[in-house]
Amino acid sequence: MSVHISAKKGEIAKVVLQPGDPLRAKYIAENFLENAKLVSQTRGIFYYTGTYKGKEISVGASGMGFPSIGIYSFELFTEYEVDTIIRIGTCGGYSSDVKLFDILNVENAASESTYAKYAWGFEEEIFLIREIFMISSTKQLKN
Repeated sequence: MSVHISAKKGEIAKVVLQPGDPLRAKYIAENFLENAKLVSQTRGIFYYTGTYKGKEISVGASGMGFPSIGIYSFELFTEYEVDTIIRIGTCGGYSSDVKLFDILNVENAASESTYAKYAWGFEEEIFLIREIFMISSTKQLKN
């Protein structure tokens, strides 16, 4: 059990799907997981564990913004020994090539928020990361 996730050790799968919205996590659990069990509901953030095509999967909300996902992902990795977190849901972007309802498979993302500065000590590098990401994203979309 961690500060923000009340599941017991072993109740969170090694792979976690993480939408921002707690009700989206509930919807995914109820409609896509078999034998879904609610394992945490601390502070209105739901975490469920079940199976999908025979593989144990957990789904739980990250809340909104980098600080929130930073807290939940840190606790999942350190307290529950999760191997993989897959962020699912909506996002914003800089490219005018991306249209509403486009589906993206993203390997890396960066933020201009101050969270990166205080969590990991990034200063000016974050803007360079954003520029590289924008260039690579544009090339991938056009190819």
